[in-house]
Amino acid sequence: KHSSAFGSQHHELEYLNLSFLESRCNRNRLDFFGKYIQQEILEPLGIFDMHIGNSLVSDRFWNESRYYQLRYTTHSEAYDGSGETVPALYGGYDMKLLGAAGGWLASPTELMKFILAIDGDSSVTQILSKNTIEEMTTPDKKVHRTLGWGGTDDDGNLWRTGSLTGTNALVIKRKSGLTWIVILNSSGTHQKSIPYYILKAMEQGIDSVRKWPDIDLFTYKKMDSATPLETGLVN
Repeated sequence: KHSSAFGSQHHELEYLNLSFLESRCNRNRLDFFGKYIQQEILEPLGIFDMHIGNSLVSDRFWNESRYYQLRYTTHSEAYDGSGETVPALYGGYDMKLLGAAGGWLASPTELMKFILAIDGDSSVTQILSKNTIEEMTTPDKKVHRTLGWGGTDDDGNLWRTGSLTGTNALVIKRKSGLTWIVILNSSGTHQKSIPYYILKAMEQGIDSVRKWPDIDLFTYKKMDSATPLETGLVN
């Protein structure tokens, strides 16, 4: 379904194809799939802490935040077939099976590294061909949809939303080249509206910056303690 430009998105064909393939894989092969992506795609980009997530709070990674939902919201039957009723955010989804359809776990920094590697910016190493990137970012004339990205506008800005119970995410790539990401570890009653609120707040803040720091934090190692970090000047 696709309810709105910044609303919930679910690429049903992609999900069904993935489920069909992964249902024929045992858990060891699913783990191999994740490790292959890490070693062959992510690590060469400097991404070393991006994983397929786990379903239970007891299995969360040591540096993974907790997720929150309103007390009276979604509960579901546990993914493991036990018949137990659980909060949807912990035990309602089989994260291993979701895989590429929403099962990956990443920090905003590492997600940013990945986005920069597929957005067509020649100043950063790209893992996709120019033709593939153009195909992904050019709306289909019939359904007015992009591939991978949630959508684009007449100015060439790109966006992508994402959410499962207990999470919200928004990625924006401006035509100017500036890209920003917000990831939240909670969800609420107005889930579909949250990306709009994020967008409004972030764009107001970004537009107020007159000068950005001239430093690449992806390659930053250590700064002389006597040299202060130059910060952006705001109006």
